[in-house]
Amino acid sequence: MGIKGGNAARIPEHTCHKVIETNTCELQKCIHECSKEPAGVGDCTDYNVCYCTFYCKDPPL
Repeated sequence: MGIKGGNAARIPEHTCHKVIETNTCELQKCIHECSKEPAGVGDCTDYNVCYCTFYCKDPPL
């Protein structure tokens, strides 16, 4: 049995970040690259930087 329309809570301690430098950050490509990570979300934070936020099993040190 599942919850309809529910969103999973992200535990802050298990949130990792990755920066992908490109010539120009294209939002769709950024989202696609970040979606390869578990619960990955991407955003262009600068003209040439794709910033990924994703779930990591082990908290970063």
